[in-house]
Amino acid sequence: MDLPSLFRFVPLALGAMAAVAGIAIHMQAKRKRGQAVEQALTRGDRTLLTDSEARFEGLKSGRAEMSRGRRGRGALILTDRMVIYEEFLPTYKLEITFKQIRAVETSATFLGKQRGSTVLILHFTDSHGQVADVGFSPINPDSWAMQIRRLIS
Repeated sequence: MDLPSLFRFVPLALGAMAAVAGIAIHMQAKRKRGQAVEQALTRGDRTLLTDSEARFEGLKSGRAEMSRGRRGRGALILTDRMVIYEEFLPTYKLEITFKQIRAVETSATFLGKQRGSTVLILHFTDSHGQVADVGFSPINPDSWAMQIRRLIS
């Protein structure tokens, strides 16, 4: 095989290496989401519900709206004190105590957009005293909403 023929395989080899790197990054993020669930358990909180593949649908407060062009997946954890969401690529963490939560609902729309699935929406007061809404798409959002309502009442 001559040298020009070998150069035809370079894009194929680079593509294969990129695919392997992408899979490795995805697996690392998935492992870290599992670790977030374990950390909640060891922090002294009693874990009631977890979803290590929940999707962050966005956040809207009096100060800003963050729908993040690429909605990420992360660990959504309901403990006996709060709701925790942690994402690792990019790094993002949100903790909402039950005292902060004003209302809970599920809806097919959030931030003015129709979603492909039902979204769990938490209406809460953020650390600046602003009313805020955050949306997540966990497995069985109605069950999450029912459990949270029971805990905040």
